[in-house]
Amino acid sequence: MTSQPAAVSEPAHAICRRPGCGSPLPAPGRGRTRHFCSDDCARRYHNDARIPAPAAVPAGDPDPVAALDTLIRQAAVLVRAAREQAASLDPAAVRAQIAEAEAARRRRQG
Repeated sequence: MTSQPAAVSEPAHAICRRPGCGSPLPAPGRGRTRHFCSDDCARRYHNDARIPAPAAVPAGDPDPVAALDTLIRQAAVLVRAAREQAASLDPAAVRAQIAEAEAARRRRQG
């Protein structure tokens, strides 16, 4: 039988990743580290992060202005989603996350 490395406990202040939730994460167990307090929170987080499907433009639309208006509305939704994704990729935040993960890895090895 192979030995398992000691589990690294989450900090006591770890909270759910879903914006607006703020619930503490459950006690760590086997497997991957939890990021959400429940499966429902994880599902909500991922559903909110999804880019909404654009409404279909009828193929035989006789009014080109209405079709253009629909495309402009779809573009606005996609631009907003792209801006939100770009904002979440703040280089300082990404560097901090990488440094934190590296420190955790070193603690497990040391």
